[in-house]
Amino acid sequence: MDVLGMIYNAFIADPYIKEKASGRNDCLYQIEVWSKNRTNTRELSKQIGKVMWNFGFHQGTANEWDEETGIYRDARRYRGKLYRDDLDTL
Repeated sequence: MDVLGMIYNAFIADPYIKEKASGRNDCLYQIEVWSKNRTNTRELSKQIGKVMWNFGFHQGTANEWDEETGIYRDARRYRGKLYRDDLDTL
């Protein structure tokens, strides 16, 4: 199931949103990586960061370690703009 696609389609179906979006979407994504292995958590997060960078997104990071469960969490927020020139055909 493409949840992001469903949300996008619902937004763009609204005439007001479609008119005001005019081809540019400001986006904010939060991607969290959780595991019991700190190295795996960091490496996976770095790779995700590289992919997001290629799309033109920049990041902010929040890291934490839950002592009780031994789980490492790396949460990164990526902000950027996506441009589409085909909004009138959707």
